[in-house]
Order: sequence, then structure tokens, then C-alpha cells
Amino acid sequence: MKWIFSIFVLIFFVGCSSLVVKPENILAYNNGIAIIQDKKTQSKIQFEIAQEIIGGFDNIPLIIYITIENLSDSNILFSTDNVSMFLNGKSITPYSFNNFISSNINISQALYDYGIEVTTKNTNIIDPFFNPSSYYAYPIPIFLNGGFVMAYRYYDYSFARANIYSVQSTQYNARQFLIAHYLRKNTLKKNDVKGGFILIPRSNLKEGNMIVNVKVGKDIHTLKINLQKR
Repeated sequence: MKWIFSIFVLIFFVGCSSLVVKPENILAYNNGIAIIQDKKTQSKIQFEIAQEIIGGFDNIPLIIYITIENLSDSNILFSTDNVSMFLNGKSITPYSFNNFISSNINISQALYDYGIEVTTKNTNIIDPFFNPSSYYAYPIPIFLNGGFVMAYRYYDYSFARANIYSVQSTQYNARQFLIAHYLRKNTLKKNDVKGGFILIPRSNLKEGNMIVNVKVGKDIHTLKINLQKR
């Protein structure tokens, strides 16, 4: 039993590990958001990175906002297909728009780092605070004296339910926001400016040097990010 518990604890802490995000060549900060820019003959790009810590208990993904300006006379087609990434020399792939909308990644904290607070409606609590029907004892296992025993606590149905609804609503609204602002396929005419978020799940990331290449027409813009264990 002890070794099972030890394996569970190890898996828990490995799954909750965090990474520190340190982009290179930062031009400036805007309300805590790191701004990195690059200009070439046919295009100009701006990267925005607000997150300093990713991962943790909620497996917070890395999201980057990319803005492109077309400086050429030709139309340029731009989407997540133009973004390639390498981590310690190995290729990784950001989520496409379809990948993201079919995922269940929690991105509310990631958006909060960008100063985007997703509001939720208040949930009415039906049961009065002192209504005995709102409370009942239920068993939970706890590890004590080298083994698991059953302990009992009281469950507040109405308040717990309101909290669950609030969390679900926050996650839903955050996803809807990111869906609306995710990087999708765009045609840029001369001097057009388009942008959007890209997302890399925590499971695809580890400690090391990350390179983001963005191909715009014949130009290739590069962003370097150092990921460190916290």
C-alpha cells in the first residue's frame, strides 16, 4: 500500500510541475506583457507573451499572441500553418484552430495573465444556509498511520454546486473568448495587420530552448524562449 501511495504522490507532483517562461530580445513591456518585434523587407511581426509561469496543477498551456503586418505589394496568406516550433531541436506543433476547439484545455488563468478577466454570472443558491437538507455526511479516504482509513465530513450541496457552476462557466467563457481571437486563416493585403493567439499545451513542453519560426511570404521571423524548471 505504501508503494502505491508513493507512486501516486510522484505522478501528482510530476503532473503539476511548472516551467518558467523567459523570452529573448524583449523590446518593452506593456502592462506586464513582454513585447518582441522583428521587421524584414516584406513584413513586420510582433510577439506578445504575458505568462511567466506555465503548467502547475491546472496544466496551464503556453499561449502567444502574434501580430503580422504585410509590407509587400502582394497578398499574403497567413495562418497557424505558417508557424513552426522546435524544442531542444525537436519539432513541436501549436494547436490549429480545429485542434483547440476540440480540446478541453483550461485557459482561464492563461488569459488572466494577459489582463483578460472572464466574468461569470452569479449563481443563485436555492437552499438556505441553515437548511439541514443541504448537509449530509460522506466518507473520504485519508492516509493515516501507514494505511488508508475512512473519515467523514459534511457536504454543502448548494454552495458546492454553485462553485462548480461558477468554475464551469468561467472555463466556458474563457474558451469562447480564445476561440474568437485564435489565429485563423487570413489574407493580408498591403499594410494589412492581422493577429491572433496560438496555444501550445503543457504536455508538449519541457525544460529547454524553444524556437518559434513564423513564415510570412519569403520572410522568416524567429522568437526564442527559454523554458526553465521552477
